[in-house]
Amino acid sequence: MRVVRFRLIAVGLVLLLLAAACGDDEGESTTTEAATTTEAATTTEAATTTEATTTTEATTTTEAAPPIKIMSMGAYSGLIANPEIAPAVDAAIQGINRDGGINGVMLEQIVCDTEGDPNLEAECAQQAVDEGAAAVIGSIFLSGADAYAILEAAGIPVIGGVINTQADFTSSVSFPTGSGLVGSAANLSAGLADAGATTLATVYVDLPQAAAIPMFGNAGLGRYGLEYTVSVPVPLGAPDMATYVAAATSGGVDGVSIFLSGQDALNFVVALKQANPDINTAIMMSQMDETLAALGESAEGLIFPASYPTDMEDPAVQRFYADMEAAGAEETGGNASAVYAGVLVFAEVAATLDEVTGPAMVEALSAAGVIDVGLIGPLDFSQPGLLSLPRLFQACHGIAVIENGEPVGLGSRNYLTGEAC
Repeated sequence: MRVVRFRLIAVGLVLLLLAAACGDDEGESTTTEAATTTEAATTTEAATTTEATTTTEATTTTEAAPPIKIMSMGAYSGLIANPEIAPAVDAAIQGINRDGGINGVMLEQIVCDTEGDPNLEAECAQQAVDEGAAAVIGSIFLSGADAYAILEAAGIPVIGGVINTQADFTSSVSFPTGSGLVGSAANLSAGLADAGATTLATVYVDLPQAAAIPMFGNAGLGRYGLEYTVSVPVPLGAPDMATYVAAATSGGVDGVSIFLSGQDALNFVVALKQANPDINTAIMMSQMDETLAALGESAEGLIFPASYPTDMEDPAVQRFYADMEAAGAEETGGNASAVYAGVLVFAEVAATLDEVTGPAMVEALSAAGVIDVGLIGPLDFSQPGLLSLPRLFQACHGIAVIENGEPVGLGSRNYLTGEAC
């Protein structure tokens, strides 16, 4: 397991002032003596002693408060990698710290990369407990069960995580800011229907948590009177996509949604476009930027999650891009904006607390009411979850399409009703 730290706290300035002044004056002694034939003696003696000692000691010490620690954990490398997440969290933290932190206290990020190994998730969660993290932000789990058990016991919230696993949808400490796989599957499927597809297939990575993708997609197709008729699971790293393409295009399929990792997604789309260049295609994948670039002309017409904020008149969008650029975070797509927003949610709620701890954050998030930080739709963690999923709170999800080689936003909409958000 690789552990990286982004330490973003300002070093405390300690100022020590010591001033001392000491003065010692001794008065003069005068004797006058006169002698005549008539003896007279006059003696005048005056002794004056003035001693003043003044010591002024002023000590002023200003020490920076210990930073508030948050952890990002998940698959940031490996076959299913989301390398954009930790840099986006870092960018948000740097922006908040430049503005003075949270009530003057700086944030510090700890990054724990599970490298796509579910067995390392619990180890990362335990590290969050051991290091006193107030929250986990920007998580992506392949299993999640063991990690969530540890975080629940410690009362550490998971904010802005990529919601993929059963625990993401059900844990009492899960506070997702996006709609994750649910919103993507539903709105990408609706995008295919809007493009004219009527017979639909979905292709997804052959993992247990991905088996629900057809159901999530059907949630977006219901208003069109459609549902998926073909479902094709694909093993990770499949060497030849021809068999899976043939299965996905059987039975007159005219629209395919794809949920695969970067290289697998690239290989599948290339094979699909070779078999049927005009088929309607929607895709959700890790490493979106690199895959779209590698597809070149084959990417034309692809429908994909609108993970790039596009309203440049929106101050929240302007700040997102400015902070990402300032932090040197190059990939602004994928889950970058959602996890960036997760840090803003954390900061807004943490600012209301006298002491920022995991349990205090869980309680405050649950009672905060509507939270609107921009970039994403408003959230209210006190309300029941959507689609009977206890921890699904975000109803908005955006999609886009590649036109003339450029992404064009199709807007953010409610993935259950189709209404604009």
